[in-house]
Amino acid sequence: LRTSLERMLADDPEYVTLVFELFTLSRRNEEVAAEFAAMLGRAREHVAALLDAKQREGVVHLHAGAEEVCDVLFALGDGLAIRMLAEPDRDWAPTVDAAELAVRALLA
Repeated sequence: LRTSLERMLADDPEYVTLVFELFTLSRRNEEVAAEFAAMLGRAREHVAALLDAKQREGVVHLHAGAEEVCDVLFALGDGLAIRMLAEPDRDWAPTVDAAELAVRALLA
């Protein structure tokens, strides 16, 4: 989580902005809403399949369904990313530490 957030915010902060702009636009445009939902669904299905595979390999033990864990992971990452972009001078290390604890509880 930490590495992905740091890399995304350093290398491609526009991606985070674009995702939230698409979300905002989707609230006013049904066609965008359908495409945005489909995009989120594809991402969820892809990551959920990876999580399922890692569980079968014994790498992780999911404490909820793979898609549900995936939704929580994306929500956590998206929420942290927007807050970190909004307050770039804040020390986010303790918050990301707390997020990692939450993730470990789902993937231990």
